[in-house]
Amino acid sequence: VATSRQAAPAAKRSARAISIGIRAAGSYDAQQSMPEEGLTMGGAGAVMRTRISSRLGVELSLDALVGESQDFTQTTVPVFASATYHFLAESAFQLYALAGLGAEFTRKEFLDGRYAFDKVDVGAQVGLGAELFLSDNISLSGDIRANVMGNTSTKAKIRTDCIATSGSMTGFCDNIQSATPGEKYHFGAQFGLGANLYF
Repeated sequence: VATSRQAAPAAKRSARAISIGIRAAGSYDAQQSMPEEGLTMGGAGAVMRTRISSRLGVELSLDALVGESQDFTQTTVPVFASATYHFLAESAFQLYALAGLGAEFTRKEFLDGRYAFDKVDVGAQVGLGAELFLSDNISLSGDIRANVMGNTSTKAKIRTDCIATSGSMTGFCDNIQSATPGEKYHFGAQFGLGANLYF
């Protein structure tokens, strides 16, 4: 009888339909040819998860990340849909793996925003994480993910205060020739620590 009473909360956790969580997030975005010149970013995000069985689930995630280098400021919004697999489905401490597809929406600003690139990258991610249930409805979680992204579109934007016209000649801000949108492909790592509410 004692065994069945102890197992009941875990069974309830496995049967929960939906969880919504918030998390602190960070990432490292490496250049394909020069990984030593990667960009570190930080921010926050939201995660929604649901289980389709005791071990299999689906996750939707949205983050907002910001980082700066010597030459530019970058804002990236990753959006991913992933499948999850839970190794310890009936335990208060659960380990899980995930794999999914998604997109990153990025603005890369140079010269205090006078020159910018808007980019859309698509790609895949894989990761490992852990979740600790404090009660049937509240948990803490943390994970690390690796991703590979490829660029699908890039648009350059130049503010009017970066354009100078003299007669028939048009010029742009100094050093604008050194501003680049980045490489066609890039890889990175992302981590998150957060809290989840189950319904």
